[in-house]
Amino acid sequence: MGSYHAWGTKLHDPRATLFESEKHQMSAILRLCTVAENVVHFHDYVETDNGDKMALGNGTLRLTIKTASNQPEIRPSPINDFIAVMDKEEVIIVDTVQCQIRLRIPITIHPAAISAFSPTGRYLSVATNVRFETNTIVVLDTMTGARVLELTNRVPDHLWPLFHFSPDETKGFFVTSDGIHPLRMSPEGWGLHSKIRSDKIGNIHATSISPSGDVLVVFTHDTKGGPSRLMALDVTSMVHAQTLTEARVFNKSLHGVNEMRVTWTNDGSTAAVFLESLVDRENKSYYGKAQVLPLSLDRSGPRVRVTAPAIEGDHIDAMNVTDVQAAPNGPVVTIIGGSMPAPVVSFNTGGQTWVPRGSFGTLHRNELGWSPSGAFLAVGGFGGLSGYLDIWDAGHKDGKSVRLVAQQTLPNTTHSKWTNDSRYIITATLSPRLRVDNGFKVVWLDGSVLINEPREVLYAVHGVVLAHGAISGARPVPPTRLHVASKKAVQASTARTTAVYVPPSLRAKMAAAQPAAKKAGPELVYTRLDAGKPAPVKTPGQRAARSPAKGQAMPPGFSPKQPQPRVQGTPKAATARRSTNEELVATLQKRLRAARKRVRQCEQIDKASATEEQLEKLARLPGLRQQEADIVEALKALGVEA
Repeated sequence: MGSYHAWGTKLHDPRATLFESEKHQMSAILRLCTVAENVVHFHDYVETDNGDKMALGNGTLRLTIKTASNQPEIRPSPINDFIAVMDKEEVIIVDTVQCQIRLRIPITIHPAAISAFSPTGRYLSVATNVRFETNTIVVLDTMTGARVLELTNRVPDHLWPLFHFSPDETKGFFVTSDGIHPLRMSPEGWGLHSKIRSDKIGNIHATSISPSGDVLVVFTHDTKGGPSRLMALDVTSMVHAQTLTEARVFNKSLHGVNEMRVTWTNDGSTAAVFLESLVDRENKSYYGKAQVLPLSLDRSGPRVRVTAPAIEGDHIDAMNVTDVQAAPNGPVVTIIGGSMPAPVVSFNTGGQTWVPRGSFGTLHRNELGWSPSGAFLAVGGFGGLSGYLDIWDAGHKDGKSVRLVAQQTLPNTTHSKWTNDSRYIITATLSPRLRVDNGFKVVWLDGSVLINEPREVLYAVHGVVLAHGAISGARPVPPTRLHVASKKAVQASTARTTAVYVPPSLRAKMAAAQPAAKKAGPELVYTRLDAGKPAPVKTPGQRAARSPAKGQAMPPGFSPKQPQPRVQGTPKAATARRSTNEELVATLQKRLRAARKRVRQCEQIDKASATEEQLEKLARLPGLRQQEADIVEALKALGVEA
């Protein structure tokens, strides 16, 4: 199965250089690092774009590193400028741009099995294998090779990484099972401040820090059989706190949850917490069950405020999901449902609730991967599924131009990852997960496989693009050539429909009150859930058909010269329809009053003296006005003037 964390990795390359040639001014270099037994290879593949077809040339060997370890580990830095190779007695730092060894740092850790970088890649923490009772932990300075900290501590595999840093690496924390130590980071050397104890809240099992570095999410297990606990800690308050409860800004008890994983947006304003239970108490799945918990961060006050928004609508059961990923460039989260075939739905997360944004269909898929730029979304069905890979153009931030770009089938895929420029997906079959058919493939945005190289043994693969467009903040140009199999789906997905907006929470009631809507289209067609639904049609009564109100047109299907045919149905059914319509109208009118109130509040803001939070509200004013207009249209369709 592809790596969940690999999909979400944000790889930026500020040192990327432009590769130019006389024949192809749009050429690039794809540099691949592959790991086999006792060796690490670096190959270059030159990219050429002839306008109608993308191609990658044969690989040119640039660097070979022999290792004493049979299965060396590699760790790319967060900004993708170098790769650390973990060998038995040393850590080798390789410059990925110059493709040469920059440092060899001797270590006494045998073997160096797990590692993690600080946000800028300046510091690398390395530890021994988790099966040992006592672990040696070393923090290395990758610029000088110096050891800034060395500890002896038990390292549970679920607790790694043990070190968390602020984005500028001026503050750091060391996590243990029974507490958190603030780091004393001085030029003379590092040390640990007094432990912030986890009194009466259980052992710390997993942690995750926001990209902004101001909130630390902590997941704990109760040692006495009580519920697990999810907390959010204010990092500023942790400096002077003696217990975790003193810095706590969010707290929630969880029953039957064993694991936690957090995916963040780049600005740290939204987090989707993936909570996994190893045992499904409903006995519906041998693999356990997972749920998603939304978190929203508000930094307007002196202390960060963390809340848990609700997920609106019934498109996704938040208590039964397969995967969840936050888009790196905006307040959007995509979720795969827990039952196959599973719904794949994206949500807007900017408000007090997560509002459904669009549906990618109900598919046999189990993994998500946003490109580093946020321009594309890969939806895969790997592991026990057939290896389908769908690539979607995520459109602009409003989500109005989402379309299917390509499809591909990649059986036996155990690893999948975007490159730093958001144009390639590297997939692989790796050992020891599968010891047969090892190898890797490089998939272009249009779904074509540009490289397919089998290997006898392959433990890891990582790619870096050093060329134009390598900075992932720039939106890549969509491909010009599509697979034949996906052309019809793309044409269908890009067809626009005009209809009246109906809030997702009211669509079930609307369906009960109105005639059934048309059936869904092709399987791989993006359906907008925040707009574009069929306009609701009010069923006219006999009196309205015979004598419409002044200024209103005759209902379709009726003529003033012909009597109105009787409406078949029982009195109970008619009463139920009237009751449903009245409830729907009342709810819409309530939504309209709330929308108009928010519009008035935004209009009263003085832009010249507005705070950052007020400016954000002003930016949402066009959307609020559109929401008001949509609700007015929905009421008009029900025969009610707003």
